[in-house]
Amino acid sequence: MRTLSRRDFLKLTGIGAAAAMLSACGGNTETGSDTSGNPGTGTSTNNNPSTPSTPTTQTVESLGTTATEGTAATAEEGDDQEIVVCIKQDPAPLSPWSGGRDVRVYILNQCYQPLFRFDGYGGDLVSCLGKEYKRIDAQTLQVELFDNIYDSAGNHITASDVAFSFKTALELGNYSRISDVDHVDVVSDYVVNIIYGTSVDIVGVLDNSLTEIYMVSEKAYTASADALATATCGTGRYVMTKYVEGASVTVEKRDDYWEQDDAKVGKYDKANVGTLRYDVITDAAARAIGLQRGEIQYCAFLDANDYQLFEDGGESDKDFDILASKTPYLYTYTFNCAPDSLFGDEDLRRAFCHAVDCDAVGLKAFGAAALPVRGSGSTSYVGYQEEWNDPNYYDGHSYYEYDPELAKQYLQKYLDRTGKKASDINIRIYVGMMGGMDTMATLAQAYLSAIGVSAEAQVYDSATLNALKKDTTAWEVSAYTGYANKYITENWDLNFDARDYSWGGTMTYAYDDVLQEKLEKVLQTENFTPENLTDFNNYIYEKAYFLPVCGQIQRLVYPSYCVDCVVDGRGIPMPGASSYDWSLRG
Repeated sequence: MRTLSRRDFLKLTGIGAAAAMLSACGGNTETGSDTSGNPGTGTSTNNNPSTPSTPTTQTVESLGTTATEGTAATAEEGDDQEIVVCIKQDPAPLSPWSGGRDVRVYILNQCYQPLFRFDGYGGDLVSCLGKEYKRIDAQTLQVELFDNIYDSAGNHITASDVAFSFKTALELGNYSRISDVDHVDVVSDYVVNIIYGTSVDIVGVLDNSLTEIYMVSEKAYTASADALATATCGTGRYVMTKYVEGASVTVEKRDDYWEQDDAKVGKYDKANVGTLRYDVITDAAARAIGLQRGEIQYCAFLDANDYQLFEDGGESDKDFDILASKTPYLYTYTFNCAPDSLFGDEDLRRAFCHAVDCDAVGLKAFGAAALPVRGSGSTSYVGYQEEWNDPNYYDGHSYYEYDPELAKQYLQKYLDRTGKKASDINIRIYVGMMGGMDTMATLAQAYLSAIGVSAEAQVYDSATLNALKKDTTAWEVSAYTGYANKYITENWDLNFDARDYSWGGTMTYAYDDVLQEKLEKVLQTENFTPENLTDFNNYIYEKAYFLPVCGQIQRLVYPSYCVDCVVDGRGIPMPGASSYDWSLRG
């Protein structure tokens, strides 16, 4: 078994040797990033997906392992085979627009299809149900469907079903990334116009609206008593045949898939396995044991130390490979920048930033999945600039590198200006219950103590935390998981666009007209250039508006007889679309 080491992964993503020492559908595509990093907004016409040219971005495939050599079998040869995939919690409800748990997508990706998909994280768009798209004007995008699409109940999918899918998903409110869509007009049986409430020329608007939701038959959805929560009826290659609450979900290959010409089926929509069973395994140790016993074949939910069992030299290295793939996530410390908050002061924010060793926090909180960052975004994001990784880029050092003495200097500046003593300060660090957040809070508390500042670390359920964060006098620091489907500006938009928040400031109560002006500029596709991206990044650094801790990679353990492991743009495995040499299966 060969696996991508953490050192090799960090080299691939441009972090460099210093950071490496810390551990280890159809074929149509969108015009991708040009050599300046500009996102494309052209008509989908190219049949050969290409890697975006932004310097630090690779496709999922380039991050993968070299699998055991073998010969891919035909789809028919796998019809009598079953693959078992581990998920960490029950995925219910399985309604196509319920939002929420990522584990739901493990199953729904095999049963439903969007208009287009990302070709790996940060990749171009490849067609699925959508044949092509074109920009009509600044607020209108036209999409043509294939004319032969049918779901698993035999319903013909037409433009009216696309309009229904968007309308219902928008009404349910679970998909913020399509919130820029105002409505969808039916032009003809197989053509729709997507009408936006904002400009389609804002970075990410086009991509998100075309990829974020599944297309579902209005007839099937309205006929279902529970909004398809316990049965699937989609256009994908598989249909759910059994659901045991809290235990497993089984899907089986459809023989009546709408595209019968396999040459026209894209890599994400292949069906190379007869049956996929998703077993709910809540205990982490049991997941590793299940792999070793051959009871499950895929797992991305191992404890950090358990991956070594499947790496080179591990107990089970001959039976498995590991795929490392990029994800949309960015873990950060966010600051309450309101004028009536302690952290409304820039020097105190800078003191925090230099007091905390983010590389150490990332590794302790997220283990081998932690991807060090040297800018205001994950290195996975399209638009992240390689020059930011220079250890001397920011005034002779890295992005808020760990420097306790410099942290003390900024703290003293704050104390001298305010007349306070260090003993007067208590920083409240309140975080949610997502895995790793508690570690981020307690480690920050320890680092602050080392520079003479007391801090209180607390973990709250999401409802309590959200209520607390609305009171600008109730907290100073929180941990936050950023997310960008592709572009770095998507996460900036979420954090810093004052137009999105009723209080007229950013998500964390910063009121800064310069910040808003720079953001609105870089959100435009024509301004998505290295110069403008760097200008915005540097301003975030200058003001210490938040402190990125790490990005995230996903490590997926998969069987060695899989000769091409396919994952979607978020790193979620698609074992039905993967290729196998069944002669290698024991």
